[in-house]
Amino acid sequence: MNSLIILTFLFLIIVFIGNYFFSKFVPILYSKDHAIHKEKVIRIGGLLIYLNLFIFTYFYDLTNYFLIFYLSIPMVIVCFLEDIFGTISIRLRLLSIILSVTLLVFFSFPISYLDIPLYYNLNKNYIFLFFITLVSYAAIINFLNFIDGMNGLCLFSVLFICIALITHSGSSALSLHDSFFLYGLIIVITTLLPWNFPYQKIFIGDTGSYFLGLLLGYAIINFMNHNENIPSFSAVLLIIYPFFEGLFSLLRRLVEGKKIYNADNLHLHSLIYKRILNFFSEKTANNITTIFLFPFCLFGPIGFVLFSHNINAILILITLFIFFYVITYYFLHKSSKKIL
Repeated sequence: MNSLIILTFLFLIIVFIGNYFFSKFVPILYSKDHAIHKEKVIRIGGLLIYLNLFIFTYFYDLTNYFLIFYLSIPMVIVCFLEDIFGTISIRLRLLSIILSVTLLVFFSFPISYLDIPLYYNLNKNYIFLFFITLVSYAAIINFLNFIDGMNGLCLFSVLFICIALITHSGSSALSLHDSFFLYGLIIVITTLLPWNFPYQKIFIGDTGSYFLGLLLGYAIINFMNHNENIPSFSAVLLIIYPFFEGLFSLLRRLVEGKKIYNADNLHLHSLIYKRILNFFSEKTANNITTIFLFPFCLFGPIGFVLFSHNINAILILITLFIFFYVITYYFLHKSSKKIL
């Protein structure tokens, strides 16, 4: 316990020093056209998450997790350059993600089973499962990036999912090392969180959202592989908010004839923000929007903890989430057409 307290203070000091150094000595060279924030804020949160979590992993000798840090280096470097300079193309970022994810799956483990209604041999076929694992990682990484538009929204979403996995770990086959790594991730996120929400001093950037997505993918796949009695769809329920936000955004852009990776301000959080902005300043509206989205962020993790073994309940909850999301989006978009 004493070592955890010491590490927590160390993480806070690293975040403080990182914020001071980058805000004083590193020029902010760009701002994204689709960004809600008008002020230029340093995007070093992802680097700080990577550094602090590596320190935690090294300090507690969680050797099976070192692989994640080494193999994610291509993705982290490319994304950090994008966060600082804003000149890295989306293709290069995607290539870096594909490289890091492919290496990670090859040197660690793919999804070990699926119980979805497919031809049985496919559910147990290594090549098919390897491919599905790559797709799953890519979806989690990119869709988590889609919700990184409001202060704290991405961090809170990952935090709630990690807490759900930790809460469930008492009745699952998750190892002590795996549980402890999740505790470390929770500590690292909470020490950075105040600088992101509500004070808006540090953004996690692409480095943060992509790296957290990689970690989340690893943690969920590892959890499901150790608990094959839990239906595969429970993993979808666990991450239902970022998953459906990303899937809905891709489908929406396809229907509208837009390039699917061209960012816009038509996400659910963007529409809520624009309504709240009529009554509050930009910074306050940003924070209030995140709080308004807590029910969406918490829906999946709470459902996962309560009903992860009940496939009927899982499917009903997924359907309910989709229904309420689409209804909420429809009325917000309809009432915001004049603004958009």
